[in-house]
Amino acid sequence: MSTETHELEGDADDTRLIRPFGSGARMTVTALLGEDGTDLDATTIARLAGVARSTVDDHIDERRRLSIVEQTRNIGDSPMYRFSADDTIGECVAELESVTLRRLLERDGALDG
Repeated sequence: MSTETHELEGDADDTRLIRPFGSGARMTVTALLGEDGTDLDATTIARLAGVARSTVDDHIDERRRLSIVEQTRNIGDSPMYRFSADDTIGECVAELESVTLRRLLERDGALDG
């Protein structure tokens, strides 16, 4: 591996998408909550993401402060969370997903450009 490639790998945490959304567990938690609009509790998110419940709690707290995630209701003592699609960030993420999927489909010939 060249020195230049190695230096770039060290900067991966400071890239355009990683800065706001994170990598690893933080991105996985956000992605799980945005999958289909279904709300999930932290224990289920932890199981699906393969991370500790405390990790999910930390990431959800951070995402709630940014209005990316919202608490929808409680089931028993468990708060339920979902991606906040109505927030500006949520709307932008949905638009990014839509544009990206459309471009991929066009590239693959599934849509007329």
